[in-house]
Amino acid sequence: MEEDDIYQAWRFRAAKRLRGMLHAIRKKGARPYWIPPEVLGELMRRWDTDAYRQLQARNTAAKKSTRGTSLHTAGGTTFPEARLRLNHSLGRPSRMDGFFEHTHTRKEDRTQWVDEHSRKTKVTYLY
Repeated sequence: MEEDDIYQAWRFRAAKRLRGMLHAIRKKGARPYWIPPEVLGELMRRWDTDAYRQLQARNTAAKKSTRGTSLHTAGGTTFPEARLRLNHSLGRPSRMDGFFEHTHTRKEDRTQWVDEHSRKTKVTYLY
């Protein structure tokens, strides 16, 4: 595994963990010892804006959407982890279009898309 891959995986995990901690802080309103009072005050001010509430509402609606997104074949693996695995198997960094094809085509036949939405996305945005 390349040093860049390790750093990228660490950054992804650290960001995910920090998001979870900040979510808990926002819900409880209690300041943990590792956040200075002035920093928590600024976070609370930002969380109390209309723009932030609109962003939250949009994201909540997206999570509850029944429209769905394109299917993918990465399974329970996160996309950053799947990308690292693809990079390793190719022996080089993968391109975004190649990664999209790898995760949205059937494993038994890489010429067949998992759904029509995936095919349209590739044609519309990645050509």
